[in-house]
Amino acid sequence: MRFSTLALDLATVTGWAVHSTGMDRPFFGHLRLPPNPQVIGPACATLWAFLLDQNKMHSFTHIVFEAQHVGAKIDMNVVYKLVGLGATVEFFCHQAGIKCYKLPIATWRKHFVGRGSGLSRQQAKQLCLAECEKLGWDTIDDNAAEACGILDTFLTMLPGEQRPWRDKTFMGAHKL
Repeated sequence: MRFSTLALDLATVTGWAVHSTGMDRPFFGHLRLPPNPQVIGPACATLWAFLLDQNKMHSFTHIVFEAQHVGAKIDMNVVYKLVGLGATVEFFCHQAGIKCYKLPIATWRKHFVGRGSGLSRQQAKQLCLAECEKLGWDTIDDNAAEACGILDTFLTMLPGEQRPWRDKTFMGAHKL
């Protein structure tokens, strides 16, 4: 069965990673959304256009994003924006007939970097960049690295989907 998955780390700078059956590694990058957290319409419209464009190229079967999480000292406008971006992704998936999933931050971090909690934001980002580097991915941007972590974790949940970068016979230089 063919799978094509888009993973998103939703924020003003949204990291993304794409993997389709048969690819030897994911494509990844980041998308800068309009930054004003008090007016989220432009950010949602930009995200929607990105989703349309990427779906035309990859015909996604799945889209997964980091479940929104709220720290104790977060501005309510930021919470509103994060929820709006998540709702935009879910509505897009509904309209396009794509399966949509949310992955808790602690779940994907534990899988990808070995620790799901107890890390500062900066420590977690550095660990994601380091893990991507070990896999031979020059993500440069920590947002893209986190999207790669979300993607790698999610693909372990899809029965029958391969991650060639974790297959020792294909990418023997990389340790698991």
